[in-house]
Amino acid sequence: MKRVLLVDDDEDVLTVLEMVLRSAGYGVITARTAAAGRLHVEMHGCDLVVTDWKLRDGDGLAIAEAATARGARAIILSGFAEGLPEECHRCYIVLAKPFRPSELLFHVERLIGFGEGASD
Repeated sequence: MKRVLLVDDDEDVLTVLEMVLRSAGYGVITARTAAAGRLHVEMHGCDLVVTDWKLRDGDGLAIAEAATARGARAIILSGFAEGLPEECHRCYIVLAKPFRPSELLFHVERLIGFGEGASD
C-alpha cells in the first residue's frame, strides 16, 4: 500500500484529508507538528508527504526537503501560497487553501499512482 504522510497542525484539516486519502486506497500517517513529521520521514519514510507550509514549530518546506532527499514526493499546502519561496513552486506541487479534495487526489495520483483498490 502506498503511504502518505499528512502534516498539519489543524486537526480538522488532518481529519478531512485522512478520510479522503484512505477512501482512495492510500495508507495514511498523520503528524501534527513539523518535528513529528520530520521524525517520521527519517525513521519510517513514505511515498508522499502532504504538508502545510506554516506549522507552529517549523515549516513544511523542511519536511518536504527531507522526504524528497529519501526518494519521496511532496505536496505543500498553504493559505499563503503567494508568500511561499519561489523554490517551493519550482520543486513541489503547491495547493492553495482552500482546495477541493478532488484537486488533492488528482495530484496524489499523478505523483505516486492510484491507491490500493482504485482503478484508472
